[in-house]
Amino acid sequence: VIGMIIMALSIIVMLVANILS
Repeated sequence: VIGMIIMALSIIVMLVANILS
């Protein structure tokens, strides 16, 4: 479960970084 949460957070961070850049 924790691994899925970390993976989801990492994907969200990547998406936000792409939007901001």
